[in-house]
Amino acid sequence: MSRVIADGLSEAGANFPAMPQVGGDPIVESGSNADGEFTKWADGTICMASNASGNSFNTSGRISGSGMLPSPVINTADARIFGELDSFELSEKVTLIRMPLSGTTTFALRIYSATGSFVAGDENDTLINVFIFARWK
Repeated sequence: MSRVIADGLSEAGANFPAMPQVGGDPIVESGSNADGEFTKWADGTICMASNASGNSFNTSGRISGSGMLPSPVINTADARIFGELDSFELSEKVTLIRMPLSGTTTFALRIYSATGSFVAGDENDTLINVFIFARWK
């Protein structure tokens, strides 16, 4: 079995020392799909970039959102999700709170207002750029 390692080059088997490295750790696989981008390291770490959209307005101070991961993870307890608001139109400060991954390829999160209330419809303007660090093996 061969793996694509960079710019269309392939290499037979799992010869990790010959693969590209970051900080001395070989990159096993990287790629992208409709759900975002990912990079897997030999030590089992995966880093993904994706996005989530607000999809429900729960209370005056909370919006829920969800998204799909570009690659599955196995250890959700150690997953870390970081996000930034991209197209949010409100002027008040907001805080992102991580929610547990709801499956191997989906995640959920909530946005809490730190200084004011959201109003119905604000969730439709929310796009959150999400960066996830987890385990793929």
